[in-house]
Amino acid sequence: MSSNDLVKERLKWMRKTEGLTQDEFANLVDIPVGTCRNVEQNGTVSFAQLHKIFQQPRFARYLMWFFQGNSYPSIGQISPDILQDIKQQLKKNNPDFNKYQEVTDEEVKQQLDHYQSHQPADFGIAQKVLEDITNAAKESLNRHGIP
Repeated sequence: MSSNDLVKERLKWMRKTEGLTQDEFANLVDIPVGTCRNVEQNGTVSFAQLHKIFQQPRFARYLMWFFQGNSYPSIGQISPDILQDIKQQLKKNNPDFNKYQEVTDEEVKQQLDHYQSHQPADFGIAQKVLEDITNAAKESLNRHGIP
C-alpha cells in the first residue's frame, strides 16, 4: 500500500470513528471542506494540514497510530479500532450507552478526576458506568495484544 493510500485510509477511518461527516471534520480542524475531500480521495496532505488535525484533542490520541501504525494506550495513544471496539463493548453491556455518546473527552476527564477524589459509594450508577468503561477498555486492549 502506498503512503498516499495509508494517509487517505487512516484519516477517513479517524473521521468515521469519531462519527463526523467531512463537513463536520473540516469545521472542527479548520481546513476547507474541499481540502478534506481531496485528502480522502488522493491521500495528499500538507504538514500544516496534519498539524491542524492533530492539534485537535479528538484526533491527537491517534497520532502514533497514524504515523507508526502502533497504539500506546498507557500514554493515551490509541487506534480507531480500539475505540470502536470499546464502544461496541459498552453498547452490549450498557443499554444506556447512547446517552453518553455526546460527552466530550474533557467532560470524561473532569468526571474521572471528580470520581477519583471522592468515595466510590457517593456515585451509585456512575460507578457502574465507569467500571463498564474500564472493563470494556481492558477487554479491547487484551484482544489487540496490549497488556
